[in-house]
Amino acid sequence: MSDLLSYNTIIVNEKVRVLFNEYALLDPDGRQIGCIKEGHSIWRFLISRAYSPTSLMLFDADGNLVARMKKGWSFLHPTFLLYDHQGVFLCTIRKKFTLIRPKYQFFDPEGNEKASLEGNWIAWEFSIVDDKGNIIASINKKWKGLMHEMFTTADKYQVAIEPSVTDAKMRTALLMASCTIDLICKEDNN
Repeated sequence: MSDLLSYNTIIVNEKVRVLFNEYALLDPDGRQIGCIKEGHSIWRFLISRAYSPTSLMLFDADGNLVARMKKGWSFLHPTFLLYDHQGVFLCTIRKKFTLIRPKYQFFDPEGNEKASLEGNWIAWEFSIVDDKGNIIASINKKWKGLMHEMFTTADKYQVAIEPSVTDAKMRTALLMASCTIDLICKEDNN
């Protein structure tokens, strides 16, 4: 397991970018411990990111690839496929259709639901529960200041993972979930 995945609290700080998203991953003391970068796609310029294909790559502080997440075309239920650094399929994260509260489901490679993520009605606080109903993580949007919030779509999230979650696959999925929220719920709704 990468050292990056051993942290129980990670700040996901979206950088202000014109073309492609990039997220700095910080420890609670503000030191950069990794990053997530969006892959380049021509569709990004033509169609909303919520609908068009995109990919995200998770790197540790040394620039080593930890995981890759891909999303194909989607109109109702965006689906993200998560792979480790060697291309081994880890899980699927799928947005469920809801009217008020955003909800995502996590499925293992065999198609079994392993966890679900649900946000509050303003989509600033999210809880992730496992298949037994235990809270295993939370994702909270952090305020970056009036001017920043008004004039950019760059968001900041705190991902808090319960220490009892020791599976590297699940920890990777929980960390990457913050970017699925940003790409689908936040950015294209601003």
